[in-house]
Amino acid sequence: MVAAPSSPGESRETTLEAMIKSKGVCTLDDLDGEDTKPQLELQAHHNLVVIVEMCQAQRPSKLGSLKGSHEKYEEELSRLESTVGTLAGAGSVEVIKWEAGMPAIPGAMSSSRESPPPAASGGRRSRPQSAAGRPQSAASRPASANPAASQNAQLRAYMGLGAQAERTQPRIGAFEVCYKLVNTQSGQQYGPVEVFSKLGSGHWPGAANILLGRVQDQLQDFLQRDMGHGMMFQHAQALAKEAKEQQGRPKTVLQQAENLPDPDPPPQEAAGA
Repeated sequence: MVAAPSSPGESRETTLEAMIKSKGVCTLDDLDGEDTKPQLELQAHHNLVVIVEMCQAQRPSKLGSLKGSHEKYEEELSRLESTVGTLAGAGSVEVIKWEAGMPAIPGAMSSSRESPPPAASGGRRSRPQSAAGRPQSAASRPASANPAASQNAQLRAYMGLGAQAERTQPRIGAFEVCYKLVNTQSGQQYGPVEVFSKLGSGHWPGAANILLGRVQDQLQDFLQRDMGHGMMFQHAQALAKEAKEQQGRPKTVLQQAENLPDPDPPPQEAAGA
């Protein structure tokens, strides 16, 4: 009897199986994870701070310009909290809402500059009022004269951000997400870095694994850098502790002798000199 020819599908499966065995693995899942490196996790001294700027406008609006419902934003916030909560490890994850006075979320979506003035008749933009034409009382004061501005500047420095235009409330339609990593032992901070913007993308975060992937991309780098900083921090602590212990110990005879002044040279050596 002549054996029936194998189908193309069987041939492909046979070839694939031979290739897998040559790699020394048993399944396709093993082959996919062959180059996968173990990911670092948050330790007890790590705090992952996630900041969310979320639209607070009433929905639907009275004039009908805003559709949907505010409950959708709350649902996405709850889903975000449960998603990033899986990254806690031995550390902690904190999700906070952006409020007035907090620095703007970094990234392309953090630009909160005012829109350009409307074009005047004739297609030309209206010129801003000159400083000479404004009343003296309307002149701007230096930022140092405003205590609130000074506090906001300190808050921006704590969050690791530069000067940003201030806003009094979240932007319409905003669901902006950023995070930073804080080492609670050394005080070292990494970030903040933006991971999602509804204003920029026009949609919701989507699948949880996609958002986690965006967070992990930069978080793994932060954790690796923090390992190096942590080693240096521990080494500095050990040196300081050792120096403090040495100061408290009684000096040996040899150490006391090292602190004595040099004796005067003998007379004959002085005369020969």
